[in-house]
Amino acid sequence: MDEIEHLKQQNANLLLALQQTRNATLEEAAMVCDRESNQNPGHNELATAIRSMKDDTRVAASAAGLIGDWQVVMDEVRRATHKFPTWPNDPLHAVAILGEEFGELTKAVLQTTYEPHKVQEGELRTEAIQTAAMALRFLASLDRYEFAPCAQHEQSPGNAGNAWSR
Repeated sequence: MDEIEHLKQQNANLLLALQQTRNATLEEAAMVCDRESNQNPGHNELATAIRSMKDDTRVAASAAGLIGDWQVVMDEVRRATHKFPTWPNDPLHAVAILGEEFGELTKAVLQTTYEPHKVQEGELRTEAIQTAAMALRFLASLDRYEFAPCAQHEQSPGNAGNAWSR
């Protein structure tokens, strides 16, 4: 599994390097057009068009990164579903599972910001992936949840069993 992750990371690094090279080349072409625009006003429009191609490349690279992230999240959904095949019918228990993962993500972000020595490499990404996976599991069961109020007990001041009246 580590080898696959390593290959995915290498692929992402290669795509990033290719994008940076292409963007640099496009920027050089746009700069040439800028210099030529004094003699030919049409070159200014060409420079703008070339720069928009550069922006399109960033969007495409970003989309490619999201596709890779999506695959990792779906792998985590499969892993978690295999390890914990059941899921609550009660939406409050289900959202508590999501909340627990979000809490771990929040802790990792706080520690990365204020106590970086306490965070292991890749921990933030791992927690974000696990949170996304649980959000998808929550979403997948929206039509199966039983939205019903739970049993409740009295806590009013006049109740003899109230902890506040002691």
